[in-house]
Formats: sequence, C-alpha cells, structure tokens
Amino acid sequence: PHARRDTPLNVAPLVFLVFLVFLVFLVVNQTSPDCPGSETPPPSHPAPTALHPAHAQPATPLMPYTLHSAWRASAPYRVRIGLALKGVAYDYAPVDLLVGQQREPAYRAINPQGLTPALDLGDGHILTQSLAILEWLDETRPTPPLLPRSALDRATVRAMAAIIACDIHPLNNTRVGHKLATLGVTPDAITDWIQGWIRDGFDALEPLVARHGGAFAFGDAPGLADCCLIPQVYSARRFKLDLGAYPAIVGVDERAARHPAFLAAHPDNQPDAPNPQKPL
Repeated sequence: PHARRDTPLNVAPLVFLVFLVFLVFLVVNQTSPDCPGSETPPPSHPAPTALHPAHAQPATPLMPYTLHSAWRASAPYRVRIGLALKGVAYDYAPVDLLVGQQREPAYRAINPQGLTPALDLGDGHILTQSLAILEWLDETRPTPPLLPRSALDRATVRAMAAIIACDIHPLNNTRVGHKLATLGVTPDAITDWIQGWIRDGFDALEPLVARHGGAFAFGDAPGLADCCLIPQVYSARRFKLDLGAYPAIVGVDERAARHPAFLAAHPDNQPDAPNPQKPL
C-alpha cells in the first residue's frame, strides 16, 4: 500500500484576515472619542475660567456706553475705576453738581433720583447706583473679577464696600453738605462732620484691610472694595483727615496710585476737572 501524504495547509488567507483585523483596530483607536490615547492634548495655556458665577460676556454694543459723571464725586469715581479695570470704553457726559445740573429736568429724565452716576447702555437701558453698576459689570464681564470666588469671601468684600458706600459716603455727599449749610452750620463744623464719619468708617475698615489685604484691599488684585476705598481716601485727603492711624488703607491707596485703571479714573484726569491732565 502507498504511504499517506498530508496536503500542506494554506495559511495565506488566515494571515490576511489577522492583518485586516489589526488594521481595523488601529483605525478605531485613532478615531474613537472614548479611547484615552486619542484625546486631543490640552493647549499649553488653557483658557482661564471665571473666578465667580457670572453670565456670559455680552456682545459689544452697537452704541458706546455713556457715563454721566461728576469729576470728583465719589460714586461715579467708583464706576470709572470698575469700567477701567474691565477695559470698557465709554463716552463721558459731565454733570455739574455745584450748579445743580443734576436737578434739572433734562438730567432727571436720565436718572429720576437726580444723582450721579448713571450709565446709559445705548440700548434704552440706563443703570444707576454705583454698587449696582459694579455688580452688573462683574456679572456681564467676569474677567478680571471684582469679587472673589467663595461666597464667604464675597460677603467680606461686599461688607467692606458697604462700610464706605452705605455708611460713610451718604452722610458726606454734596446734598448733605448743602443741607447743613442751609441750616446755618458753619464750614468748619461741616468739615468736622465729614471727618468724623470718615474716621468712624475707616476705624472699622482698617482691621479688615490689614487682615484680608495684600497689594489691594482684599488680596493682591484690585476689586470691588478698592473701587469704593480709593475714592473715599481721595475725599478724606480733600477734607484734610489725618490718615496716620490707617497704614493698611494708605498702603493700598499708594499702590493703586500706580495702577493704570486707577490713574485713568482719577478726578484730575476727567474732562470736567478744573485743570484736566493730559489723557493717559
């Protein structure tokens, strides 16, 4: 009988099939979003995130904003600082408080309260009250932030701002001074009145700035508290209050004096200042 001869195995189809499976595997790994190796590498400089809850940045308005302001009044001074910190351009509409322009019908149509500031958004909306405007700015333009991230820190900053905007300034503004004068209070007594309320507020504010401050009133970046503090320091110096007892406040003011946003917002650099400086 003849010996049995085995038929050799043809492996070519098997090799081709294995190669095909391997090829499919590579393609799937390159395109699948679930594959760790296929993730797009992060950029070397990731985009910053907002440091506090805020709405999305709005589109640039078709018409520029108009700020109704008085050159050395504290409340519009705060808003000018905020606008400068946010890099927001605006037209400047001066309001002469000394001659009573704020009480005239034309301005009352803009702000029925007859006070500055008023921020006309150019779309039919007009914002008033400095703190409300600053909060709106921060909610619509999150960076750079005027308020810190945590709710506790935001409460602290708002308290610092309120000491100035709610407790010091309302007792010392132009209309209060006029009222005191009509009641027969002498200029020296009015100055004592103003100094007393600033001193009481700074007595409360100084330890807060010393505790929470860095380069500025809260931390190392300017924010809402500084928007309020710097105009009040300007007013304190205007009325010749001795600031020797407030080294933390004075330190913040000195650093702010070198910051471009605070320089641009300074009363001496406004169009309605008696001797306006050259634009910065």
